[in-house]
Amino acid sequence: MGIIYNETSDFEKGTRLEKLYVYSVNLSDIITQIEIVDNIDIIQLMFECLISLFSIAANTLTLVVIWEVSLNHPAQALRAAMALSDLLQGLFGSGVAVWNHSYYLWCANQPERCNYTVNYILLNEEFYVLHSKLDFILSLIHWASLYSNNLILIIMTFDRYIAVCYPLRYHCIMSMRRTRIAIVINWMIPLIYWLILIPTQINNDMFMKSAYHPSSKMMHCVATCFEFVASSSLILIYVITIIVCMVALSILLLYQLNKASKISKSLREGMEESAVSTEAIDFNKILVISMMVEVLVLAGTKIVLYTTSINYKTLEISSSAEDNIIYLTNWFVLSSTFFNFIIYNLRIPAFRSQSLTIIKNWFKGTIYRGIQIKGSHKSNFVIY
Repeated sequence: MGIIYNETSDFEKGTRLEKLYVYSVNLSDIITQIEIVDNIDIIQLMFECLISLFSIAANTLTLVVIWEVSLNHPAQALRAAMALSDLLQGLFGSGVAVWNHSYYLWCANQPERCNYTVNYILLNEEFYVLHSKLDFILSLIHWASLYSNNLILIIMTFDRYIAVCYPLRYHCIMSMRRTRIAIVINWMIPLIYWLILIPTQINNDMFMKSAYHPSSKMMHCVATCFEFVASSSLILIYVITIIVCMVALSILLLYQLNKASKISKSLREGMEESAVSTEAIDFNKILVISMMVEVLVLAGTKIVLYTTSINYKTLEISSSAEDNIIYLTNWFVLSSTFFNFIIYNLRIPAFRSQSLTIIKNWFKGTIYRGIQIKGSHKSNFVIY
């Protein structure tokens, strides 16, 4: 079971030797090729895959719990939208990492040490084009979900600002209709970015097929201009995102500190009834600070990617410094998906109880009971 071919080579003495190569394509041969990749690369890939698996499981659990409890509250709808974007990041972020690692490190770096059949499959022209297209699609979905995650954090920040500063007008300002419109807009902006970059990839493919044709060169120039505009606009929007979040979060933090100082003053004067809202204020402080840190880290990593001229759509092997930046950004992005689950969901007691109920019933073998939460366990858990 393999590929047999004859290779005839002439030596200086005029002797003619015929060599017979038999290559077996089985699992053991493919596993031995992993030794080509450095141990550091394997460890990085394992960490990314583990974080992705935890993120997928955690965000799926979040969507199930929120779906079964209620989606008729703005805060829960926003958390469900964020969990969906985190789920896409966990799925396609790990896909980008595995795809690029397997192609660049395993095949493109040292093809002479790979199995002949593996080389034939992975290094031919058709697979080269397939790698380009699939890498482009995975990267688009991955970064669009990251883009959506940053925008949803802005909406959540505004939601917390209204809930804390204007609690009596909260349901009037943050109605479910406005929340749904905000979520739709949040997903429409990455779609516009897709519509800009998809013609760019098509034009790049046309340029690769007929590189010396004048019209192809013109189309390639147009595609390059579109790509530059799309990248520049994305950087600009990320900078605006940081500014908006910083302003909103600063106002909210100042209000929280002022309110906390008033509560501590009232406690010293013996007004014990004001102590009820202390826990909610501390919770919102942690929530706001974590939002600010996450937006700064995620937007900063995206800007670093563009400033270092890293392009996921090209097939050129990057330098070691650029590879390290790619690994770090992937790690930050994938870690943020699990970080969101811990900060925005796991800290809520009602969410923990609902999650434990689902997990216990699932391990008992009754998946239907694990998804269908009884009415006695329902509680409309809301971030105060």
